[in-house]
Amino acid sequence: MLTFEKLVYLTEQKLAQTDKKIPADVIRDRLQDAGIDEILRQAMPGAHARLIVHDVHIAGEKRLTENGANQPFVYKRKLGTGLWAWIGKNGSGKSTVLNAIIWALTGSDSGLSRRVRSWLHDVLVHFSIGSEEYTSYISRSNDGVSGGIYAGLLTLDQVELQADPIIRFDNRDQMKEAADAFFMQQFGMSSMRWTAHSAAKDDPDLHAHSTTWRTYAHAIHIQDDSYDDLIIDAQKGYGRQDRKILEMMLGVEPAKVVSEIQVQADFAREAFGRARARVSGKQDTLQGQIRQLEQDCLDIDAAIGLMQQDQTPVEDDSVFVKAREQRSVLLGEQNKLAQEIAGLEAQQAQIEQEIFESERTKTAIQEQSEVEYLVNSLAVVRCPHCESAVDQSERLEQQKAQHVCHVCAQPLTRTRTRGDLKVLIKERAQDISALKAAIKRIQQDISERQQKLTASREETAKLGKELEQNVTQARRGFTESYASLLVRKGQNEGQLEQLRRNLGEIEAERTEVETAATWHLILQTAAEIADEYVFDLYKVVYNELSRLVVHLATQFGVPDLERVEIDEKRYIKIYQGGVQLSHNDLARSERVKFKVAFHLALMLLQVRSGLGKHPGFLIIDTPGTAEVNDADFVAMNRDLANIHAEYGDQIQILLATARPEALAHLPPDVTEQPAALGTFF
Repeated sequence: MLTFEKLVYLTEQKLAQTDKKIPADVIRDRLQDAGIDEILRQAMPGAHARLIVHDVHIAGEKRLTENGANQPFVYKRKLGTGLWAWIGKNGSGKSTVLNAIIWALTGSDSGLSRRVRSWLHDVLVHFSIGSEEYTSYISRSNDGVSGGIYAGLLTLDQVELQADPIIRFDNRDQMKEAADAFFMQQFGMSSMRWTAHSAAKDDPDLHAHSTTWRTYAHAIHIQDDSYDDLIIDAQKGYGRQDRKILEMMLGVEPAKVVSEIQVQADFAREAFGRARARVSGKQDTLQGQIRQLEQDCLDIDAAIGLMQQDQTPVEDDSVFVKAREQRSVLLGEQNKLAQEIAGLEAQQAQIEQEIFESERTKTAIQEQSEVEYLVNSLAVVRCPHCESAVDQSERLEQQKAQHVCHVCAQPLTRTRTRGDLKVLIKERAQDISALKAAIKRIQQDISERQQKLTASREETAKLGKELEQNVTQARRGFTESYASLLVRKGQNEGQLEQLRRNLGEIEAERTEVETAATWHLILQTAAEIADEYVFDLYKVVYNELSRLVVHLATQFGVPDLERVEIDEKRYIKIYQGGVQLSHNDLARSERVKFKVAFHLALMLLQVRSGLGKHPGFLIIDTPGTAEVNDADFVAMNRDLANIHAEYGDQIQILLATARPEALAHLPPDVTEQPAALGTFF
């Protein structure tokens, strides 16, 4: 087990290998300041619990477009452990039932279309976690949603009379937060953090974000349009959430420690960058002020020399007072503008360095990419939402132009062919684009201030010339003006002496920059060590999962599958026909079969080996209606039936498919078909 003292020792040893010798006491103090010792003490394995849905009850009204009337409906089905299937044509309501269950279990209704969502009035789901039974109830109206989670298996009438739910919510946001808190606690799952900069222009700070139950729920719900991504779409959230989901479902408890150390390292890197930019900007500002005062002293010497050429007494210099005051104000404004420009230029230099590093990383990733497969883009064969065939050329052209299905009016999305490396390249490209945008804003700010500074300096020069000319013309107040120039010269020399002392003191502030750099180095090194340690510690679990995935995927019909590896960064590498691929590099039909096999393996790993925290619950929505051929579809259903027979008392799988041949290969008592009207409700 990774202890705090062991982490301190390993960090010291690794830093010593890089010629950066940092004493163990310094490393220990820094890690303690970041709270890493406490996080390691708290990293205790949580309890594992199974999730079983026992009943689903949906009530509402369909809005019929033919005559404008509303048709009330009620749908109920009793469920239990093992496999349960809904088999019906597209549009029969299979996915609606499954998405209503997900809504009740996670608080997220994103899987329900807006049209169908408006039909639903009441959703009630009975479920159990371990030995405890619960009821999740959602009431939807024009005012929004409300409801709660109750102890026990309650009917709709009992829920309405029950005054004390375990959790209550009165809107969608409350429901999501309440569901997250409830299920994370019940399943003993940890929230892991990651960092990201805000997209808001006026928010330059780094922020920490956390995983939730809705994040982990991607491992229990395979949606009908999500087969392109093995676990989660990398573009739908910040950070490597796919890795966090995988580690939590595999029970990698120290993953929380790794993520927290990395968060602290990210904040330390941010602090170091800002300290370096601040000191650099301050130094440039002081040097600019010194140059300006030195020039002012030269101007004063020139004015004194001019006055000494004509010794006619000047009795009154009140005519110069206003011009001097105005010039003094302008000089103050110039100092401020010069300081702001220096600070902005320091920020620009820092961002340019980050762009250089990001572009270098992007280039390195691109060089690693060996194979790139071209998959279908927008050549629509079947609607990805309703799965209806699209075979008329005129409608196909219309859909290509409008990106909308002519059957169900839902948007069509392009099939992505990027793999893990492509995702990383895209992430780096987005980082570079954001940094370049930041540089553009800084350059605009610099340009605005430079224009103001130039105008101010021109005005100062103009006033200076006027003063010089007036001095030679004035014949009264000569003694007072001469004395004023001498006073100004003395003041400038005093300020120069102070500024030069301040410039020397900057060296002391550089210590702060070096300290920030050391803190970041310690935390980043500790994060890398902890990550390597955890990977080695759980390598057996990753290998066992990989073997089970290969076994199931081969049975499902993925051809030439040699092996699956999970590397040190938790990327899934697929070796097929002597070539290394990612999930997104597979053909469309192979992605469907591989994803189903992967998530079944993730669930069965807990049942077969006692590894992980998977709740033993999985929803598979319309797996490859068009893409999977008949033989492979039959193989998938037979394997699901075998899993039901062998592990049915320890897991629950909810399956929806539009292919009627599934009836011949699934147990009759677990299947349900639509009523006479061809719909489930």
